[in-house]
Amino acid sequence: MLISFTHRKSAGRDYYIALSVDMANVLGQLLPAELEDLRDTSRFSVVDSSGRIIYGDLLDGHSGFLYEKPFPSTLWRWRLQMAPRNIWQLVSESSRRRAADVVLISFSLLVITAGMLVLLLAVRKQQRASELKSEFIANVSHELKTPLSLIRMFSELIALGRVKNPEAGREYAEIITRESDRLARLIDNVLDFARIERGKAAYDFATGDLAEVVERALDVYRYRLERERMTLSSEIEPGLPPTRLDDNAMTLALLNLLENAVKYAAPGAVRVTLKRAGEMLELSVQDHGPGITEDEQARIFDRFYRAKNARGRGVRGSGIGLSLVKHIAEAHGGRVGVRSLPGQGATFTIAVPIAREALPESEPARPLVSPS
Repeated sequence: MLISFTHRKSAGRDYYIALSVDMANVLGQLLPAELEDLRDTSRFSVVDSSGRIIYGDLLDGHSGFLYEKPFPSTLWRWRLQMAPRNIWQLVSESSRRRAADVVLISFSLLVITAGMLVLLLAVRKQQRASELKSEFIANVSHELKTPLSLIRMFSELIALGRVKNPEAGREYAEIITRESDRLARLIDNVLDFARIERGKAAYDFATGDLAEVVERALDVYRYRLERERMTLSSEIEPGLPPTRLDDNAMTLALLNLLENAVKYAAPGAVRVTLKRAGEMLELSVQDHGPGITEDEQARIFDRFYRAKNARGRGVRGSGIGLSLVKHIAEAHGGRVGVRSLPGQGATFTIAVPIAREALPESEPARPLVSPS
């Protein structure tokens, strides 16, 4: 027997309303009517204040999935406990979901980390590019200023009549001509580099004699080498076959290699050779300068890059000359390379293929793959 009561007050008097609860009716009819519909999906029990089961099932092993709530009024000392019937399936799904969450979170962290690294590398690359461009502008400005200053100074001397004798006048004129040529080559380098950067570089190819191109370029540059107290020797193999080339581009490439030798090997000797090597013509420029370390040999053809010994010795340069040489060589279907040891000078070699029509029928031209 369970007694339930409530307190009321009316007309200044206290009343208590008591209700006698038939426990047999509660356990036999009320609870089954209210809870049996849940049996298909859940297990449940009604326990008293001491934890004794009044109605329902024993819920062992369900502590992690147990829902419990006390009755609000008459049966307030009793508690309703519920747990899902498919608990082991839920446990399995929970474990799988937890493993999937771990994998997903780990993958997300990996992607975020990789993204941050890529971003940092991109920022660093951009900063390095900005530094290189700033150094490029400073170096080009200096190289432009030097010939311009000389041209202006000697032209003013001539204009003011401060020429002691005809020999001095010829010397001044030669200096102006030489520095004008130097200025023109630098401007050509910058313009060609700008066209390459925009992807608009164009070459005028024709079947020609590379030996004639080399001889003309050496005649143009011979005075500059003599002024820098450099000894020039050349060896051009006779009877070389023709090749498809752009005269101006190949001249620019050779002059860049000679200018490189002047900067780093003067005073000293420079040797230019042109010979056939199988299906290729090899044009080499050898100097006796400080040489290039092995770890830098693959990078000196990159744009704006300047070797450490150049920066350490304060040698001015734009850092685009060798990158232009590489582009010109590859545009001709060839390649450029360097052989060097520290302290033993360097030999730069441009290899271009012989024209197809100059090859015998039994010796067809094979495609050339430039090294990366």
